[in-house]
Amino acid sequence: MLHKKHLIFTLLLPLFLITQIAAQEMQHLTGGQVRIGDDTGLDNEKPAFQTILKSFLIDENLVTVGQFRLFAKINGYISDAEKNGQGHTIDSISYDLVGIKGAYWAYPLGPEQPKAKSYEPVRQISYHDAAAYANWVGKRLPSEYELEYAAQNAAQLGIQHLDGFLWQWSDTWYQAYDASEYFQNTLNRKKTLKGGVPPKEKEFRASMRQEALPNQARYEVGFRCAKDIKP
Repeated sequence: MLHKKHLIFTLLLPLFLITQIAAQEMQHLTGGQVRIGDDTGLDNEKPAFQTILKSFLIDENLVTVGQFRLFAKINGYISDAEKNGQGHTIDSISYDLVGIKGAYWAYPLGPEQPKAKSYEPVRQISYHDAAAYANWVGKRLPSEYELEYAAQNAAQLGIQHLDGFLWQWSDTWYQAYDASEYFQNTLNRKKTLKGGVPPKEKEFRASMRQEALPNQARYEVGFRCAKDIKP
């Protein structure tokens, strides 16, 4: 039988750890009118337009392997890649999306390759996995527009890895900027990725975007969290 003090400690430890993770450095982005898209970019970056964003907070760094491991251990969480028996990656020659048997966040290139280090950004995470983690730490996933706005200001605010290093999940359903309401509400089944560079492109633009199924985990995709600013 657990001693009463030890039992209290055991019950409070997860809460303490959650508080520590949730307190990781975040940057404040002031809301206002923001330019989204790029008329000189790829087709899915057009047309550029203006929108209004509220002020928000966003993680300075990507969520790490160690942070996600703690979440999975405390909650007994099984990722989509583990359930599906594979992760994915983009083939460097054909640029096709291919499966990696046995790959998941702990072994993002498969069980025969080196284990991911705790300090590295976590990979092979689906949208569902990312959203579950964000909810656990009392945050949320950023919208597509928030990620693009953060990328536009990354250098001056010290926001890391919003420069083409890794695609990142947004909470926005993917659609063309001039898509019809019917497409948005009826046909769309994918989430928008931001922060990476599409195949065959060499230079990063904040407006670059891709799409992915919510249950799909990729080696090239990680995530960071955001948070609303209370009045």
